[in-house]
Amino acid sequence: AEFNLKPILHGGREAWRVADRLAREKVPVLLRLTERAGRPQGRGPRSAERPMTAETPRPLPQRVEQEQQRRKKEDQRCATILAEKGVPFAISTHELTADKFREALRQVIETGLAKDNALRALTSDPARILGVDGQVGSIASGKAAHLVVMDGEFHEADAQIKYVFSDGIRFEYETKPRVKKPSPPEG
Repeated sequence: AEFNLKPILHGGREAWRVADRLAREKVPVLLRLTERAGRPQGRGPRSAERPMTAETPRPLPQRVEQEQQRRKKEDQRCATILAEKGVPFAISTHELTADKFREALRQVIETGLAKDNALRALTSDPARILGVDGQVGSIASGKAAHLVVMDGEFHEADAQIKYVFSDGIRFEYETKPRVKKPSPPEG
């Protein structure tokens, strides 16, 4: 309290465990969507069909695989729980390439985070958390015009960027024709 500092939790992979306290204390989270590193696999057993080499991986024990899957689901549900509990959070792209980020974002949405909450966590909420919401984070007169226009929903795998506006300057991107998904047969 002496320096009037405002804590911000960075990473937040397990923030869901203390979401009630984070909400009560109004502590925001910069949530990273990176996956946990898996345990390296061992070497395979020798057999007539499968001789042992350095490249022959041994499968992980079933309980280890189950634990890794459980933790992955928890990680993916973290954003949903934070949103449900009213914890302010922003989705961070830290250590993720664009294609990996979009896939991770899709997985978080598929596991329950509402699309509107995901969009806010990418736009207005980070601006508010960082204290720059007067300049960026939403579309309003007097704010910097940083916009991305896509040819579909922002979370769709095949959505492409058509335009980027930065400080009012338009940058156009070439897009490939989208392949229409076949409709399921009626009947």
